[in-house]
Parts: sequence; structure tokens; C-alpha cells
Amino acid sequence: MSLKPFTPRRILGLQIFDLAVILLGILAIEAFLPVNVSFARMRPLFWALVPLVIIIFQLAGVYRVLSERPALRWCRQVLIGWALVLGAFFTLLYLTKSAEVFPRSVILIWMVAVPVVLVLSRLVLYKVLKRRLRHGKGGQRLLLVGDLPACRRFHAHLARHHTMGLRCIGICANGGASLPEVARRNLPIPWLGRTDELPRIIERERPDRVVLVTAVGSASQGRQLAELQGAMKSFALPFDFAPEVATSHTGPLQASDCAGRPLFTITGSPLSPFELLFKWVEDKVVALVAIVVFSPIFVLAAILVKFSSPGPVLFVQTRHGLYGKPIRVMKFRTMRQVSAAAAEAATKGREATQSGRFLQASASDDRITWIGKWLRKTSLDELPQFFNVLRGDMSVVGPRPHPIGLNHQFAEEVDQLMHRHLMKPGITGLAQISGARGETSSTESMRRRVDLDLQYIRTWSPWLDMKIILLTPFKGFLNYEP
Repeated sequence: MSLKPFTPRRILGLQIFDLAVILLGILAIEAFLPVNVSFARMRPLFWALVPLVIIIFQLAGVYRVLSERPALRWCRQVLIGWALVLGAFFTLLYLTKSAEVFPRSVILIWMVAVPVVLVLSRLVLYKVLKRRLRHGKGGQRLLLVGDLPACRRFHAHLARHHTMGLRCIGICANGGASLPEVARRNLPIPWLGRTDELPRIIERERPDRVVLVTAVGSASQGRQLAELQGAMKSFALPFDFAPEVATSHTGPLQASDCAGRPLFTITGSPLSPFELLFKWVEDKVVALVAIVVFSPIFVLAAILVKFSSPGPVLFVQTRHGLYGKPIRVMKFRTMRQVSAAAAEAATKGREATQSGRFLQASASDDRITWIGKWLRKTSLDELPQFFNVLRGDMSVVGPRPHPIGLNHQFAEEVDQLMHRHLMKPGITGLAQISGARGETSSTESMRRRVDLDLQYIRTWSPWLDMKIILLTPFKGFLNYEP
């Protein structure tokens, strides 16, 4: 559906405006300050801002949120995008040793003035748009056809997102004919007639689009779609199908064409190909840096583990990875070596108590070595998982991978538990910095962790990953659970 007022051309205009504010802001500030700046030296870094702004603003969702109602969300996203641009730009200045090209007075004013102008432009745009839509200007007029309750819910949804520029002029549904006159007058939008009167209603109302709204799986859905396609043959009007999906979905609901057949993705990765590429680069860079920085700890921990008790330095366990595929996760061994049969059972995630519940390590477990207690308490036993990240099995940030047996234990009790594997498992995550870590001894504790993991998947952004990485040393390292 082509949505007004934010058509691709208008979004492009807003992108050009943002670039002009950011780029020309430097020149305007420099022109009014008594400083001597060589534009010839500044030019390469000046133009480097163009791809930085375009890429980072796209990743931060600066333009994706324009179809949502709250103006504060527009402002928040542009501020997040600007903070990321500044971080990338200052990193570029540091790497190229070009900080002296831009005087501090110019940079400081630029850092403050640009976000003020960007935020004010969003607020003005929102006010103008809201006033135009309130007066019936600039939006598309929709005629809703189908099930009366589904049409009413769709109208309420559009009313909550009025900045999309879609206005419902009425409902065409058979259910309205059976309503008493008083109830019909109290409908939030006019009932215009029955579906068999659609051609006459279109001639009279002249809508911009016709939208069929039905609940998925309703008995009349196929018949209604066929009838309306026939009725629309005489009109050169856009005709849309808006199925009301009753089931919950983890990522954004996606519609695509499958060789001429419509295909709706209910649960899938919420990340676009470009965002997946960004996260892949983020993983490799952070993992390489972490391995180099923590290399002395790697060596010391390996020596201490080796001499603390007989056995290998690493403990390798099969866990669920992306889309539930098994991966082999590495940790520093923190327990004494057990029998071969027990070790194999633990590796496959199938060790269980007599009650059939998966056996998790407890704080009083006498198998934990003295160095193991320290490694677990500081979460340094997880450091080898940076090699899992380099191998592509894991991500730096994401839902923590559970032993397979633990997932099997709670899969039926905790709704959407397996949906947390729609993204690669991570070394740290939103659940870890929110306190939902360690032993999950109850259904409630597992449900809280899963809810936080699903929240991370639904709201992923580069800013959220950065926030989790920065908070992990303060809220994610120290572990008072086993």
C-alpha cells in the first residue's frame, strides 16, 4: 500500500533536508566564527559524513518510525541516530588523526545546534501533518469492506496511527444491515451499505482505495475476496487485502509474493538483510577486539583450570542456536571431570533428575572447583564463546543459548520459548543486564527471561546492542547465581 504523506519521494526529501542541516551546519558555524579553517583539508572528512549519516540514520530507524503516531518517538530516533553519527565521526577523526582540522568551537556548536534543528523540524512536520489530516487534506480516503467487527478494529488501528495519512470514510459490510438504527448511528464511522451494493457506494463516495478486512481463517474470506475482485473490475482503484491476524507474531508481519501467491511471514527474523550485515560486522569486530584485550585472562584462566583438577580446559555443550539448530558452545570448564557416561549426557543436554527435569548446576554443587566458582561469579567462563562468535554460531548480543534439555523441559509451559531462536544466541543480552540470568528453577523465572529475549528481538537496533554491551560489565559480569 502506497502510504501518504510519507511516500518514498517525501522521505527522500526529508533525508536531503537532514543531510543539508548536518553538512551545511559546519560551514554556517565556521562562517560566523572568527576561526581560520582550510576547507581543502576539511573536504574529505566533510564528504565522509554523507555515507555515515545515510547508513546510520537508516539503521537507527529514523525514517522507519515516521508512520507511527508519537512525535516523541520521531525525536528520540533522530537523537539516537545523531549520537551514533557523532560516535562514528569522532572515531574517524581519531583514526585519521585529523581532529585539528575542525576547531573545537565549531565542533561544540555543531554538536548542539544540529540535533536542535532536527528535533524542531520533526515537531513542526508533525504539527503541520496533524493539522492537514484533521482538515481532511493530504491523506487517502479508504473504504473498508468485509466483516463489520474486523473493519471497526482496523479503523481503530488507523486512528492510533493517523500520521500514515489514511482516513476511513465508511464501512461496507453485511453485518451492518442487522443492527438497530441507534446502534448504526453510534458506529465510529458510517455504515454505507451491504457488500452487494459496493459498485453503487464507490460511485457515490469516490474513495481513493478499497480495503477488504477479514479475520484470517474465516469461512467467508475466500468468497468475499472473489466477489470483491469481480465487483472491482469496473473501477480503476487500488484494491488492498488486510487480513486480521489473530495469532501473535514475534517479528514484524511480512507479506511477500511467492510465484504469484501471497505469502505471510508470521514468525521470522525481524532484521532486514542490511541490518543482518551490520550485526555480522559488529560481531566480528567486537569478538576480535575482545579476544585481543582478554588474551592474558584467556591464558591465565586456562592454566588455572588445567591445574585445578584433571580434565580438559574447555567444556563443550550442545545447545540450541539460530532457528533451533544445534551448536556446540564452549566455556571454561568449572567442574570436576565426571564419568564418561555422565559427561556425554551433559554434553548432549539430556542429563535429568529422577523426576525428569533437566539438572542445572546449583550454588551448592560440590562438582564446582575453586577456580570454577570464581570464573562463574565473574562470568569469565563465558569468554571462549567469542570464538563461537567468530565461527558464526553465536552473536555478541542476543538471547543466551539454553541447553537442549532445558528448552525441552519448558517448551510446553512457556509460550513462544523457541521463538527466541529467531536470532543468533548471544554471549550477553537484554535478559542478562536485566537480572534474568543464572539458574531458572521455575516456570515464572523462565517466562521472564523469554519475555525479555522476545522484547530484544522485537525492538532490535544498533543502539540497543551498544547499550547492552556497555552495561554488561556493570550489570552482566558479576553473577550471584550458579
